[in-house]
Amino acid sequence: MSDHDPMAALDDTPVGLTGVRLAATAARDANNALMAAVRVALEDGQQVTAVADVAGVTRQTIYRWRDQQPGSVTIRLGTAAAIDEALRTFLTVGVGPAATSDIASALGSHVGIVGRAQRIERGLRALAVPMRDLSEDDARALRHGQIAAAAVLSRSEDPPRTVRIDA
Repeated sequence: MSDHDPMAALDDTPVGLTGVRLAATAARDANNALMAAVRVALEDGQQVTAVADVAGVTRQTIYRWRDQQPGSVTIRLGTAAAIDEALRTFLTVGVGPAATSDIASALGSHVGIVGRAQRIERGLRALAVPMRDLSEDDARALRHGQIAAAAVLSRSEDPPRTVRIDA
């Protein structure tokens, strides 16, 4: 495949996930286009309520999109998914034998969300290399896990199901 082939990025994606990745990319592109159209409509003087109705979103979403800087992204991740992804990332980037065993046992058992969040903190302390030396994807996974873990630990009696991340 050539370097300009859009499918080249999918070479290492398991076949069953290729469609998911393509759909996710299309959804992000569509959402970005919608956000840009909303900003244009607001700049043209359209009322927030009318824009929200046409866009099929709430007025609160329109205000958030209006105030968000173009090019910045706010995502909402499933808290458990973000934490588990960070735990798996620790296992690939290295955290030392004691932390590795602790993290692996959390992923392979029925450790609750609070226990997994605590392991994020331990993993960050035991990280074998500085965050700045990690790949962009690994560093992002650990940052998202850290944010999700902090949200869980701050509300351990009623942990949030999702966490908002400004990426």
